[in-house]
Amino acid sequence: MLLRRSASSVVARRAVLAAPARPSRSRCLATVTSASAQPIHIAAISGSLRKGSTNTGLLRAAAKNLPEGVTFEIVDIGGLPTYNDDIWQDTNDESVIPEAIRTFRAKVLKADALLFACPEYNLGVTSALKAAIDWGYCPHGPNVFDGKAAAIVGSGGGGGTARAQTQLRTMGPNMNVYFVNGPDVALKRYENPQWFSESGDLLDPKVEGWVKNKVADLVTLARKLKA
Repeated sequence: MLLRRSASSVVARRAVLAAPARPSRSRCLATVTSASAQPIHIAAISGSLRKGSTNTGLLRAAAKNLPEGVTFEIVDIGGLPTYNDDIWQDTNDESVIPEAIRTFRAKVLKADALLFACPEYNLGVTSALKAAIDWGYCPHGPNVFDGKAAAIVGSGGGGGTARAQTQLRTMGPNMNVYFVNGPDVALKRYENPQWFSESGDLLDPKVEGWVKNKVADLVTLARKLKA
């Protein structure tokens, strides 16, 4: 009995034979290596203005354990006033606003990622941190947070800043930032006073490891967003 191949089977066979080859392993490794080598600059913001703040101490600890290719700056928000739209004088010209605001916006704008140290006052974020967010994203000028990776650490009382961190996360979609998910670094410092020095410096190696891991996750997300 004579068997004939249909035209469709021939076309299908040719399609299989013509399928593109998988990229080589070396090419895949080169792509991963290129992404992991991307330089990342982190702007770190502490919501506490206190001289001996343990939240600012968490940021100093983060700066000591940076992944390769990462730079880090703690951006001062102490000089930022409460947001007032009148300061803009009905214009988008940033030259009309105070220097402290211009400097803050410029430093955050050039960053690839954000690290917030988030204390908790009256079950929410501090007024200083809220002012920084309001000046960073307002009706005038660009949103300096736009499209950035972000992570949160915090040191506080019995709640460990969990409620303030949750409140900050709810602002993320409007700021258009992408927060790293858990595990959270939310420290109950009064239950563990040995974690910090009197000047707010972090002393505990285990907690340093938590902060280091959070920064590593932040850098990984930032590099994915830049790729």
